[in-house]
Amino acid sequence: MKTYDAFVLMPYGADNEYSEGPVESDFVYKEIIEPSVLDAANQLNQQLKDEVSNGGVRVNIIREVDRNKTGSITASIVKSLTKADVVVVDITGRNPNVFLELGIRYALRSKVTVLIAQVGTQIPFDIKLYRYIEYNHFKPAEARKKITKAICEGLSDHHASDSIVFDAVPSLSVSIPGIAESFGAEAVLNNAIMSWDDYLNRIEVTCSYLEIAVREYRFLPDAVIGITNGGLLAADLIGKRVYAGQDIPVLSLWAMRRKAKGESAFWYFDNDYNDAMISAIQTVAAKKAAKTDITILLIDDHMGTGSTAIQAVAYIKNRLGEQARITFIPIISRRLDNIGVVEEFLPYSCKDREGKPIFNVNKDEFLLRLNTNALYFPYLKKQVNVSSSG
Repeated sequence: MKTYDAFVLMPYGADNEYSEGPVESDFVYKEIIEPSVLDAANQLNQQLKDEVSNGGVRVNIIREVDRNKTGSITASIVKSLTKADVVVVDITGRNPNVFLELGIRYALRSKVTVLIAQVGTQIPFDIKLYRYIEYNHFKPAEARKKITKAICEGLSDHHASDSIVFDAVPSLSVSIPGIAESFGAEAVLNNAIMSWDDYLNRIEVTCSYLEIAVREYRFLPDAVIGITNGGLLAADLIGKRVYAGQDIPVLSLWAMRRKAKGESAFWYFDNDYNDAMISAIQTVAAKKAAKTDITILLIDDHMGTGSTAIQAVAYIKNRLGEQARITFIPIISRRLDNIGVVEEFLPYSCKDREGKPIFNVNKDEFLLRLNTNALYFPYLKKQVNVSSSG
């Protein structure tokens, strides 16, 4: 399950920011802001249901109101501003604390920050040209719709900035280890594309331990299968290098990512094209009378949530049977926190029938080589999406 953290900045109402004081502040939060954030999570569940494994999208909402004197910003507020995927800021009443906190957010995160203000609020010149949502608290349904749309659009566009700071300094990049990375437009274009040298070095490293396994007769797959389309590119490079002359086919497993969720647990791959490929593997394997297992080397260019790999493994095992032995190798990942969902299929976990490692690679080495800070692959500027499937 993917979790989004949402942080709400708004006045408490004690200084007449709202005409009805704290009562109206509570109303705006309960009837407009909180439902909007939850509605956005529900919409994202629909949009990302093919990409997010283990239950879809969940949202944690924290509300911060100004109960303290002007200028009093606690460490917990700064941490929340740093960690939150979404910050909703109500600038109604032009509360000083709210603006100070908004400035901190703008300096730390390039997005997603949603500004809202009640009808009649005088918007400061500095942010007047930035998008903000004008709402009427007597029309909460209309306000909720606008805020929900803004949140969904912000989360869907992975690199667009809504921060004055990142727009003013487009070369700016801010890395908060273990939490988030934010980039201005120039930083994205100039520094975020993986070099071909880096990409090909990762292919080279992968080939090196696969070649050792071939020389020592520990791993010779019946087929090398790349998950389209980036996975097929990597699989072809590896197949030509490691298995040249071995009569081992390099094949493509087609992921129909736009297909609506089906009844099977592997709806990405449940189609006639993949079935035909698997049938061909079965036919060839059946001619090898002395061989009982069918060994597959499954390759993808990127692992995100791991849902694509889990579906691919489930599909192959469903079609070939439980005797299918599958090793999965992604080339890069920006989501090593998800590695556990595919760990049993990764090279460092693969053992032979005697319990000995098949590949000359340990976990620390593998994860070090898998990790990347790049935002795009070198080919076609394909995005390495932090929340993507793979």
